[in-house]
Amino acid sequence: MPKTKILDLDIVIVNWNSGSHLFDCLTSIDARVRSVIIVDNASTDNSLKDISTFKDLPINLVRNKRNAGFAKGCNIGMRHSQAKTVLFLNPDVILSEGALAKSYEAFKYRQDASIMGIQLRDKHNNVTKTCANFPRSYRILSQILGLDRILPIAPRHFMSKWDHKSSRFVPQVMGAFFMTSRLTYDQLGGFDERFFIYYEEVDFAYRAFQKGLRSYFFADVYAYHFGGGSSSKVKDKRLFYSLQSRILYAFKHFGWGDAWLVLLATLFIEPITRSVHLLLSFERGSLKVIGSAYKMLFKNIKKIVKNAYSRSDTV
Repeated sequence: MPKTKILDLDIVIVNWNSGSHLFDCLTSIDARVRSVIIVDNASTDNSLKDISTFKDLPINLVRNKRNAGFAKGCNIGMRHSQAKTVLFLNPDVILSEGALAKSYEAFKYRQDASIMGIQLRDKHNNVTKTCANFPRSYRILSQILGLDRILPIAPRHFMSKWDHKSSRFVPQVMGAFFMTSRLTYDQLGGFDERFFIYYEEVDFAYRAFQKGLRSYFFADVYAYHFGGGSSSKVKDKRLFYSLQSRILYAFKHFGWGDAWLVLLATLFIEPITRSVHLLLSFERGSLKVIGSAYKMLFKNIKKIVKNAYSRSDTV
């Protein structure tokens, strides 16, 4: 592929206090993309200080005055995009050499795929099992009760029995590397902004599935995903947002009974099972994280349920 060929691809990166991760991510991006749209959610660290050094990258920096959340940040980024293909990329991802161009060409070739992810590896170069089944109430209850950790036959969210070393269609790929077309994005009305962070790509993929559109996992290339990113600094808020998004997803896509079952189990059973697991793992220091997260959840539960019953402005 000639170096002068421009990829009709925009990359949207939502940044919030990602530190040096953003610099490392940008360093790995192929300069032939149409644009790299960085939507900064009012970061207060130095993650943007070296942006000007990337002279070869077509960077478009969009600064939000407040932290608008990940889903809304993605939608804001799309308003500045003109390419037919877009990659939503986490700032804590480092692309391997050639991964971007090869995945872009593979996505263009696969006319039967509307969403695509690639193989993700951890810092030890181990392939991580990131593809997942769509959430169902019984899978969530299996997680809450800890059955997925102790019973081989228990229903699981992640597709953990598959080694992720071959390409195939899957229900859902991880949002850390989430490639889709403008056509698909417009058809779905973008990301549901009620998901401040977490589950926004799950909801997107499930709505695509409901329209007969499919997600594809491309294992021929890989990227390193360090996980957590900026949210690792605020573990209690990370847990709170994860629980909040799960509840929102349940009320949006489950029946009334299953949604309330997930809500009640999340509020009154999961704090106990999480705490017991930490105690058995001798990680007592994390009990404060659980306590703080659930304090936020109980404080905001009425607002969360009300929001779950409301209609999103973007879908």
